[in-house]
Amino acid sequence: MKIKNIKIGVSNTQQILDNFVETGEAIERGESPEKSEGVYFESIDTLESILTDKRLTLLRTIKEKKPQSIYELAKILHRDTKNVSNDVAKLSELGFITLTKSKKGRARVSPAVNYDKIVLEIPISRLGVKGYSLWENVQGRGSRTGVPHLGTHTWPEINKSVLTIVDDDLVDNLLDKVRKIDNINKEVGIRAFVWDILKTV
Repeated sequence: MKIKNIKIGVSNTQQILDNFVETGEAIERGESPEKSEGVYFESIDTLESILTDKRLTLLRTIKEKKPQSIYELAKILHRDTKNVSNDVAKLSELGFITLTKSKKGRARVSPAVNYDKIVLEIPISRLGVKGYSLWENVQGRGSRTGVPHLGTHTWPEINKSVLTIVDDDLVDNLLDKVRKIDNINKEVGIRAFVWDILKTV
């Protein structure tokens, strides 16, 4: 069975406009532009304010429990129906939830999550980092859960590693941003480590 993902990321207005222009130019050249589907936010703070812990739990519950109405969803979550309805409306507006109106019996709306994972993409430059080294397809095993990242399982999780050198006064801010990204999707598990660089050539 094919895994369906929804892609989210951070991209400023200028980047979005540049991508739009590039797509238009590709069409004019008779080329088929690469399709890029996803939900993008202006900043990590905005992303975090939308995908709160309660809303991520709501998405996960819809996927796993498949409630037939907003009322049923609120009961499962032990939350106020009106607040759940507001969260569902916002997430539906952004494309995270599909709503279907019942055609039989009492009028009701059924929420659905038609993807398996949220894939978070944030250009490292958005974290205030200019120079870095990136390693793709880094294999290993989670230190806390022991979950393998070896590309051998049904869902072949693979790590990436990034190494960068920043000034001391930027470290706390960088770690705070990484922490916010990790909070958005804790199942992925993003880790950051700091070493003192005593000498360089």
